[in-house]
Amino acid sequence: MPESKHGQRFPGLEHRLNRLRRKPCVPPPNIRRHVDPGSICHLVFDRHGSSANLFDEVTLHELHSHLDWLGSNAATIHGLVFETAKPGIFIAGADLKSINEESAARMIALGQEVFDRIEALPMPTVAAIDGACVGGGFELALACDYRIASDRRASKVGLPEIKLGILPAWGGSTRLPRLIGLRRALGLILRGKVVAASEHPAIDHVVAREHLTGMATKLIDRGKVERRPRRSLTDPLVRWKARRDLAKKALGNLPAPVRALDVVAGGLRRSHAESLRLEREAATELIATPESKNLIRRFFEIEAAKKQSGDPLVDRAAVIGAGVMGAGIAHALSKAGLPCLLSDVDPEAVARGMRRIHQLGGETDRITPTSVDLPMGRVDLVVEAAVEKLAVKQQIFEYLDQRCAADTIIATNTSALPIRDIAASTKYPHRIIGLHFFNPVHRMQLVEVIAGEKTSHTTIDRSMALVRRLGKVPILVEDSPGFLVNRILVPYLLEAIE
Repeated sequence: MPESKHGQRFPGLEHRLNRLRRKPCVPPPNIRRHVDPGSICHLVFDRHGSSANLFDEVTLHELHSHLDWLGSNAATIHGLVFETAKPGIFIAGADLKSINEESAARMIALGQEVFDRIEALPMPTVAAIDGACVGGGFELALACDYRIASDRRASKVGLPEIKLGILPAWGGSTRLPRLIGLRRALGLILRGKVVAASEHPAIDHVVAREHLTGMATKLIDRGKVERRPRRSLTDPLVRWKARRDLAKKALGNLPAPVRALDVVAGGLRRSHAESLRLEREAATELIATPESKNLIRRFFEIEAAKKQSGDPLVDRAAVIGAGVMGAGIAHALSKAGLPCLLSDVDPEAVARGMRRIHQLGGETDRITPTSVDLPMGRVDLVVEAAVEKLAVKQQIFEYLDQRCAADTIIATNTSALPIRDIAASTKYPHRIIGLHFFNPVHRMQLVEVIAGEKTSHTTIDRSMALVRRLGKVPILVEDSPGFLVNRILVPYLLEAIE
């Protein structure tokens, strides 16, 4: 019992402590609400204890409560705007950790109910997107009357559920084709495409971040949007062609795209409620398939690999070899904000490499092309991407060993040559490592980080952190024949030949 320094209990303190012990712990809200002087309600997503906004059952019920309040105060509320307090994230979809075979049907029905309530609100609604808006986040936006987005690079939108072996089931498979037409909707849903907000046909306006609120107010003044399904006489042909393309690509091994095609195209000919029923049934079945379970597990493993900490301590980089791989690596480095030197002994190869980078939309102003020797003393990382010949690589590494600073990482993009043999030509093998990018570099996420016999832990840690900075997924592998990917690939090829 709490006592005073004289041994007497504090009067009433024990009673107050007991009341506190019995008081239930109420979690902090994930959605904040405020009404501005123009009678516009703002619902701001700010998930507690997380860098991203996600939908789980608690958040959906919380949104339900806000919709109850809006229904009770509809006479005084001029409009509703959905916003985010997270930098670079609007809503990143559903919390996959909270969805499994047992909870899927309940979560899908709850999400559909909440988003239908948003669509049915009597006041105009706007999704003011600033940052990533994917999956369930974009399905919420589709339930709104208007969708606007900031012009920041982080503002990307889409429905990537197919990549998880499922399909958009909170109204996305129903609303998107009604909004933009079947052909464009299938092109986005069946490939799980996430694109810049400025490129998505469902986004009404793209403005500077500071103008989002002003644009939302203008759109609210226009009033509610009348929803008319966009159907076309060519829809049956679009469906037939999509099915034929899927048969060629998936070969029956991926059930989600085929089910999504049936739901999206079939739902467009049915009522809204019937289309949502198709979504629920298909998504509940798909999430129980081994394909979906494996794809979701892979998603979590990739996210875990990306989130590991570390600073690459790389401010300047160089790429030796301006071929397809060298240009691709220079493009990746420049996109990550790193000034990069692109070097090749052939001036025409350098010109072709720069044209390739320009076609990829790279930051060419960060890249210095050259076919002559330039100082390497201030370069923190060099990636060699020359021809796959050991003698040539050894000559390049011997040269770099003499020209670079003592703490410069010198990496090779070899797909097969032993790192120990390449490092044997240098005086400082502790800083030699393999960084095996895959072709095409701008699309392939995986990078093999190959540690040689004498590669230091510091070099390994910095290299892993660099790959993450490039937005790719590093896997640390031993310096063994085939490394990892080709070691797996060869038995597959042998089996196919047999």
